[in-house]
Amino acid sequence: MKKIIIEWLHYDKEGTTCTRCGNSGATLRKAVEDLKFALKPAKIDIELKEILLSEEQIALSNTIRINGRDIKEILDESCSGQTPCPSCSDLRGQETCCNTFTFQGETYESVPEQMLIDAVTAVAFAEAPIHTNRLPNGACSCRSAIRLK
Repeated sequence: MKKIIIEWLHYDKEGTTCTRCGNSGATLRKAVEDLKFALKPAKIDIELKEILLSEEQIALSNTIRINGRDIKEILDESCSGQTPCPSCSDLRGQETCCNTFTFQGETYESVPEQMLIDAVTAVAFAEAPIHTNRLPNGACSCRSAIRLK
């Protein structure tokens, strides 16, 4: 049986995480349950590991890795980045940025379910990246006005 390990890295302060990471976690849990069922006939097992980060590791917060590779790398979503996170800022008492996800030209504060499904499917069946935001000259084709969801 093939094993896929999804790691969800997020900042945790005394059992509390930011809203953005909390939403990613809820999406992950639902998608993992659906994927476990859908991929069982293909003899693919999925495991979700939650990795709690300290304040010193906050730059990694809201990161998702599949079999050790960042979900953004798997789908070639090179335009993803970080934006100010009011919820993390409240937890820490200072302005803090958190990772965002760019998927199909849109930027999201928490992982879109379809992005996760596409990345797991790509890893499960060793497909090439499904989406790309790179132009032939290597430049990023992200929109200059990014809409956060």
